[in-house]
Amino acid sequence: MGPVFLLIMMKKIILPALTAILLISCSRSGLAPVAKEYLPARLNEAMAEYLETVGEPEVDNLKVIYDCDSLCIIQGHASAKDAAGKDRGDNFRYVFVKDPFMTAMTGKPVYYDAVQGSKLLSGKELEEFRQKLRNGGTNTFNQFLAMGEPVSLFENN
Repeated sequence: MGPVFLLIMMKKIILPALTAILLISCSRSGLAPVAKEYLPARLNEAMAEYLETVGEPEVDNLKVIYDCDSLCIIQGHASAKDAAGKDRGDNFRYVFVKDPFMTAMTGKPVYYDAVQGSKLLSGKELEEFRQKLRNGGTNTFNQFLAMGEPVSLFENN
């Protein structure tokens, strides 16, 4: 057997096996419980900045649309009043990412998160979004990591 044959076999057997292991491990231990703890503070801050709201926003239609050991994405609708008492609201997507490099370096979990206005996904759109995330792999993860801010800004120390 030549080296070319071995490379082809590695592509056909090992890479799909590693992908399956990653997907299985991703589905067993998600970030959703931790992300939901940080969501209210980031959402409140984002709405105050972009919609000029005051007070805690009310959230409905909250749904985890992607969850694994390093990335969690939650969508929903939030509304609150501005200083004049006018109702302000929007659909949002919350991205919560665990930085594996900084976590390894510090010995404790290091998270980044972001809130963005977004269409609520359902049905076929939701499945296409999830497939796009799975297909994007490391590049997609890095994109979400780069868009976030450290959650330590919102921790009560």
